[in-house]
Amino acid sequence: MFLFLLTLACNKNDDEPIVEPEVIVEEETLEVENSAPAAFELAVVSDNAEDVEPLPIFSWNASADPDGDAVVYDFYLNQGTTATQVYASNLTENSLEIIDRLALTEDYSWKVVAKDPEGATASSLERSFSTRSIRFNDSPETANAAFTEREFHSTVAFDNKMWVIGGQRASTVQLKDVWYSEDGSNWVEATGSAEFGQKYAHSSVVFNDKIWVIGGADENGQKKSDVWVSDNGESWQKVLGEAPFSGRMGHTSVVYDNKIWVIGGLNTDNVLMNDVWYSEDGETWKEITNNAKFNARALHSTVVYNNAMYLIGGQDENAKRKSDVFASTDGITWEVVTENALFTGRISHSSVVFDNKIWIIGGADESLNRKNDAWFSSDGKTWTEATSAAPFSNRARHTAVVFKNKAWVIGGVDEFNNIKNDVWSFE
Repeated sequence: MFLFLLTLACNKNDDEPIVEPEVIVEEETLEVENSAPAAFELAVVSDNAEDVEPLPIFSWNASADPDGDAVVYDFYLNQGTTATQVYASNLTENSLEIIDRLALTEDYSWKVVAKDPEGATASSLERSFSTRSIRFNDSPETANAAFTEREFHSTVAFDNKMWVIGGQRASTVQLKDVWYSEDGSNWVEATGSAEFGQKYAHSSVVFNDKIWVIGGADENGQKKSDVWVSDNGESWQKVLGEAPFSGRMGHTSVVYDNKIWVIGGLNTDNVLMNDVWYSEDGETWKEITNNAKFNARALHSTVVYNNAMYLIGGQDENAKRKSDVFASTDGITWEVVTENALFTGRISHSSVVFDNKIWIIGGADESLNRKNDAWFSSDGKTWTEATSAAPFSNRARHTAVVFKNKAWVIGGVDEFNNIKNDVWSFE
């Protein structure tokens, strides 16, 4: 690059300045081209690995940058044969622990892209792997929990704990206690005498950061429509002594569309119901239909899955054990998903959403035979038997809940009419 400077000089005989150019040569600064991060290799999970745990830790060799720039990584992971979706970006470490559980029995692909501050990149090769199948643990978390044996209780996950609420120890011994556990093995009594009194065949949900208990039967077999709430499981406040819906037992409750829903059950006149109620605050209740498309029933199950409510099985007014599935996105219109699922018709089973699938577990069939099978579905229509004989004994009137990346089965009554206080898990 050349820079011209003008210098002024005076002539002795002339007052006019003489302009004499002076040339100064300045060296040209060359701009150094940015270099991409160096090639690197993936370490773990290995290519074509099988039976990978659903919460794996991935790692890769560090990429060195020729210019000395800091390198960060984008991690790609998705189901299928090509890794196209960014799972995590701008990682500073060359490893990543998966926190959100991967689906079981699925094929995945992954890769890592290293990049420098200028946006230059280097990509690893892609790898594939498959996750393991469902695992039913051969032994219980506890065969004899601190809480007494029970059936017709309720269970929720709340405040990083599992909670077991009420139920009955025998047909003449109803319970009003509340227990919690952080690991499924060690249980602590929150209260032995909850304000809602002796209660069984009720429903429970978690809504607005509180536990809610709805209806059920008391020690005299009277069916209730009361609503109770607690933010700690120890002290309970009555929201309603009598809700607008009739007293009932064997109904279900779920939280959907930021509302609590109450569905079906056996009312105070021993009439099976197919009404649907909802509340936005637990206190004001509205009947959205008194004659839903599904048969009136009790001892069914209901879950929320894929932005809809799914009602499964139960007993109708002809004492028939059902294997049908209905779905609704508004509580009014219920569409038949299947009238005859592959599993046998049943009552007093449990259902959860786990591994992005609907599961039904156990229950009693048409002949009142208690079962220990487990079935799952990705759409509510097509069902697959995960096991015909889980390690836990045949049972009904138990509960199931999802907690800490496991599905849990708690209590109930077995095929010999023994009421249980064991706790099992599968993952």
